[in-house]
Amino acid sequence: MKTESPENTNDSVRNVDVVGGIALLPDSLFFYQTIEVPKRLPKKQLNEWVYNTIVEVAPLPMDQLLWGFVERETAKSGHTVLWYAGLKERILSVIGDLPDGLHAVPYFALGFLLAQEGGQIFTGDKFASVLVGEKIFGFYKIEEASFSYIQQCLSTSKMEIGNQLTRVKIVSSNVGYSGDIKLVAECKSLDGSVKMRDITLRTDIIWNADIRDKALIKSLKRQRQVDRISQTGIRTACVFLILLFSFEICLMGTKLCLLCKESTKNRLQPKALSIESKDFLVRKIQGTVEQEIRPFELLSTLNDFRPKSIYFLSAMVDNLHNVVVEAIAETAIAAETYRQQLDKSGHFESVTIENMTTTYQGTKFTLVCDFKEKNKTSFLALDSPS
Repeated sequence: MKTESPENTNDSVRNVDVVGGIALLPDSLFFYQTIEVPKRLPKKQLNEWVYNTIVEVAPLPMDQLLWGFVERETAKSGHTVLWYAGLKERILSVIGDLPDGLHAVPYFALGFLLAQEGGQIFTGDKFASVLVGEKIFGFYKIEEASFSYIQQCLSTSKMEIGNQLTRVKIVSSNVGYSGDIKLVAECKSLDGSVKMRDITLRTDIIWNADIRDKALIKSLKRQRQVDRISQTGIRTACVFLILLFSFEICLMGTKLCLLCKESTKNRLQPKALSIESKDFLVRKIQGTVEQEIRPFELLSTLNDFRPKSIYFLSAMVDNLHNVVVEAIAETAIAAETYRQQLDKSGHFESVTIENMTTTYQGTKFTLVCDFKEKNKTSFLALDSPS
């Protein structure tokens, strides 16, 4: 939220300067005190401790006052609190009814949070609050708050700050989601140089600084928390709905893809069944042919290595790789030589000779051959089945 001018607010806040979510109240409406916070004081008890301190000092009952406080770290790693309070009727007569979205804070309270070494003229559109370090010096109308006049006032009060005098003005602000306020301050020195400074005011600091009725502040804080939770819930629900919608789109895309694939499958299924049937038929024919041809193939292999001195009398093939041959050779040496040749050919698991006998015709023997298993082959080409 950018800096608002008074013209952008309603009539009830025309007597104060509005900077973002902060309504700056005249310093003259308040009495104040700066005190050190006890080091062992728990953070949760700070509000109660400040309240009790004001009760001890205030000349009026607390129910007739509006009060608040700001705190900042000191150079000694401690904390300093600036508390302030003012007569409720007087303050309300000046500021009227502020919108709930504005935090009512005195000029010097915000200047105290931004204070640095030397003098500082913290200005708004109508007024200026002057601080020396963290000490509050005076409150002036904006037309009076020139460098020369403030220097003269400081000199009269015997407060020498040399050239360390800066005019500070909030030029923009932004209220974060958690309630933090981010300020951009323009810092102009005596020599005319200008520097920009970024300041972040935490939510707890802003609420503690607000001088409005504490019961109202408590109610507003709770309301803003509920609003943030509601906004978070709405955003979460929107994100969930977007994710759900995206999931539904992905699911629809997947269904369309499956339908496309199912259509392709239905279109190609008859052709695939035809190819499968042809392949099955061809392989059955191939198996039948191989079973019929295999015995002749085995006997042909035996015959290729047979010398002319050996004759086959009979052969028996009991399966696709076992052959028993009755044969006759001129000598036993010729039969053994034949066996060795077969064994070395690489076609057999084993080759043995049994029942060798010698007759007037020659040497009879039984050749037992165990062929190696034949690799299955296929002569079917299905590149373009019809």
